[in-house]
Amino acid sequence: MAEPSLQRTALYPAHLALEARMAPFGGWEMPIQYPTGILAEARAVRSSAGIFDVSHMGRIEITGRDAPALMDLVLTQDVLGLKEGRAR
Repeated sequence: MAEPSLQRTALYPAHLALEARMAPFGGWEMPIQYPTGILAEARAVRSSAGIFDVSHMGRIEITGRDAPALMDLVLTQDVLGLKEGRAR
C-alpha cells in the first residue's frame, strides 16, 4: 500500500539543503537527523541558537469581532496591520 502524501513545513527546503535525514511524523515529512550528528546539534544550540519548527504541531483559528485586538494583546509582534491570509 502506498504511503499517503506527506505535508511539508516552510523549512522543508532548508532541511534538504542541510542534508537532513527526513522521515514521516504525524503526516508530516520531518527532519530526524543531520549529517553532523545529534551531539553537534546539541553543542550548536548551547553555544549559539537553534530553531525548532513547530508549525506541524497544530493550528488555531481565532474568530470574532475582537479577534485582532486579542491577537495584538497576546503576541509579541504587531498584527493589527496584517492583511487577511498573511503572517508575521
